[in-house]
Amino acid sequence: MACGHKQPSERDHQIFNDGPVAAVSDRGKRHHHNEDAVAIGALANGGAVAVICDGVSSTPGSALASISAAIAARNHLVTGLTNTHTSQDPLTNSEVEALLVGAAEAAQDSAAKTPPGKRRSKADTAGPPSATFVATVALPTVNGSINLHTGWLGDSRAYWVNGEKSQLLTTDHEIGGSLSRWIGADAPNTTPEIVHHSMEEGGRVVVCSDGLWRYAETPIEMAEAVKRFDTEDGADLAESLVGFANDNGGHDNISVALWPVNLSTEAATVDTTNEKVEIALDE
Repeated sequence: MACGHKQPSERDHQIFNDGPVAAVSDRGKRHHHNEDAVAIGALANGGAVAVICDGVSSTPGSALASISAAIAARNHLVTGLTNTHTSQDPLTNSEVEALLVGAAEAAQDSAAKTPPGKRRSKADTAGPPSATFVATVALPTVNGSINLHTGWLGDSRAYWVNGEKSQLLTTDHEIGGSLSRWIGADAPNTTPEIVHHSMEEGGRVVVCSDGLWRYAETPIEMAEAVKRFDTEDGADLAESLVGFANDNGGHDNISVALWPVNLSTEAATVDTTNEKVEIALDE
């Protein structure tokens, strides 16, 4: 321990694993705190849920808002999907859409209740704690395809990575370089934009904050980054993608969740408790 120096926070670098889905969140090289948050969940039928909330660094208290929002959304989705979905009796798009809207509402409720952080100065007029939100649900079907359902507010993204067929599943909510959608007490509209995709081939789902995608912005660039580091161990791949972002500057917090879409993956036991994403909440 070096006296007089800030000690690393437990949240500076975190690794998450749950069956086929894995994630890493990292402070990056330029920020003093990690205000990103990740919450993941594996479903017993081989499906998975990933939520990433990117706390807005200009609004004090956003680190706490992002993690409480991510956990609330993840729990809402995993609980709802566990109670209703099987590959033999899949949910309709509208049914999953209702779950994603509910997850965004749970995230918004948690973020809006987060107390403001310490002001940086007496003149600080920053708004209340806020964050972006993206949640992706992957559900296998009886015919072997994968249905992807994604809801988001802000500029955190979801990609489908499969070589030249790769797709960006989200569209950034930005106007003139500034966020136009977010969650938090001052959010103007917290109904998420939602898209549905049916994937007939194997590949990877990549959900990430802008700390990663700004270094691999297009679907092909993201596919090339994944291909460069790809390994059967999802956590190793996530670590490599975080390292790639840091090697290119690490200008922001970096979070990535991913899983292979492969129906041969063994099903995982579902656990909807918070312990799966237990992390330090202090800034």
